[in-house]
Amino acid sequence: MKLLNYYEERGSGIDKVVSAMELFGLPPVEFRSSKDHFTAILYSPKSFDDMSKEERINAVYQHACLNYVGGKKTTNTTVRERFKFDESKMTKVFRLLRDAIDSKRIRVGDENASRKFIYYLPYWA
Repeated sequence: MKLLNYYEERGSGIDKVVSAMELFGLPPVEFRSSKDHFTAILYSPKSFDDMSKEERINAVYQHACLNYVGGKKTTNTTVRERFKFDESKMTKVFRLLRDAIDSKRIRVGDENASRKFIYYLPYWA
């Protein structure tokens, strides 16, 4: 593949895939690795209500990772936009963020920030 120039060595492929999945409101990418290979599974469109709890949490986690790498902050508003919710569904967003925090996939960026300025980071940031 390298000789045919079908790949780059910058490592931006995962960011591109996650970004495209978000742009089109698709379920999160599922990554699997084993001793011999690495697999990325891309899913077809699925409504928020049809996603499992784990898929929803992974979508929030990948959203936070993408924002962090891009120098942006993940907020309640960005999560709402990621799932294409209107403002009436903020309760779902709060519950989803709480689930992602409880599963230790994301964390609050500044514990002392007021509710208006709260933002979230991937657990590793």
